[in-house]
Amino acid sequence: MHHYAFVDALRGVSSLLIVLHHLTRYGPLADHAMALIPTMIEAFSSYGSLPVQIFLVISGFVGSISLRRAQFNLAGFGGFLLKRYLRLGLPYLATIAYGLLLYLLIPHRLSSFPLFDSISWSSMLAHVFFLQDIFGYPSLYAGFWYLAVDYQLNALCFLLMLIHARLIHRFRIRSHTAHVAVLLSLFLPLALVSVFHWNLNTRYDVYAMYFFGTIFLGITAGWAVIGRVPNWIFWAYAGIVLIGLIYEWRLRLAVALIAAVSIYLAAHYGRNLSCGSPFRWLSRISYSLFLTHYPTSWAVSSVGAAISGDSAWGALFWMTVSVALSLIAAEVLYRMVERRTQGLIDWVVQGRRRGLRTTPHA
Repeated sequence: MHHYAFVDALRGVSSLLIVLHHLTRYGPLADHAMALIPTMIEAFSSYGSLPVQIFLVISGFVGSISLRRAQFNLAGFGGFLLKRYLRLGLPYLATIAYGLLLYLLIPHRLSSFPLFDSISWSSMLAHVFFLQDIFGYPSLYAGFWYLAVDYQLNALCFLLMLIHARLIHRFRIRSHTAHVAVLLSLFLPLALVSVFHWNLNTRYDVYAMYFFGTIFLGITAGWAVIGRVPNWIFWAYAGIVLIGLIYEWRLRLAVALIAAVSIYLAAHYGRNLSCGSPFRWLSRISYSLFLTHYPTSWAVSSVGAAISGDSAWGALFWMTVSVALSLIAAEVLYRMVERRTQGLIDWVVQGRRRGLRTTPHA
C-alpha cells in the first residue's frame, strides 16, 4: 500500500504526545518539575490524550485503503480477525510481560505510583482477548483501552464490508452509484447515531459505537482518495460532524475532524511530500512506543524520584530520561516482536495452504 508521508509524520508525533501526556499525568516527577515548566506540563497533562482521536482517524484512513483488495467472505473475515489480533496482540502481550518484569525488578518501596490498580488471573485472561473494560477490569497500563476499541472497530468495519459485498452479489448490482449507495446505507446510519448520541455519553466509551463517527471520518477520507466514493461524500460527512459539534461541542471530535481534513488534503495535494528520517522512525515505532512507554515511565519515575527527591531540575532530568528510554524500549520491541509479527501472520494464515501444496498425493 502507498505510504502517505503526512500520515506517517502525524502518527509519529501523536505517539510522542501520548508519551508526554502520561508522563505529566502520572507520578510525582511532573509535580516537582511544575516549578520550571508549569504551562507545558499543564498543556500535556490536559490535552495530551487528544492524539488518540488522530489515531482513530488514521486507523480508518489506512484500513479503508488496505482493505480494497480483501476477500469479503466468512473465511476472509476469520482470517482478518486472526491477522488483526496477531498484529495488535503479540506486541501487546509482550508489553504486558515487560511491565510485569519491571514490576518484579523495581523494589516496591521505590514505587512512586501504582503500575496497575489490581491484577488477577481473570483480569489477565480478559486482557488477552481485549475484553478487560467490557468486563469491568481496569486496564493494566494506561492507554490499553484503545487497543480493545480499535479491534472492535476494525472487526465491525470488515463485517459491514462483508455485508456490502453479499448485497452487491445477491442483487447483482453493477452501477458504481448503487455501490456507493449500498455502502453508505450500511455505514452512515451508525456514524450518525455515534456522532449525535453514543459519543455524547461516556458510558459507551468501551464500545466501538462510541468512536464509530470518529473512525468514519478516516474511512470516508480513504474512500475518497482511492475513488471508492466521490469526493463530495467526504466533505458532506465532514459537514455533518461539524453540525454535530454545533449541536454539542466536543474538543476530541473537533480534533478528529481537523485531522481527517488535513489527511484528505495532504493525500490529494501533497503526494510528493516527504517527511524527515526522525518522523519516519517515530512512525515506524509508534505502536511499540504507545505500548511500552507507560511501564518504562513508571520504572524511571520510581527510581528517579527516590534519587532526586522533590528537586525540580532532578525531576526534569528524569522525565527526559524516561522519554529517551521509552524510545529505546519501543525500538527493541519493534525489532524483536512487531517487525517479526508479519512473518508469523503469513505463516499462520497461509500454513494450511503451504501444507496442502507439499503433501504427497496418493
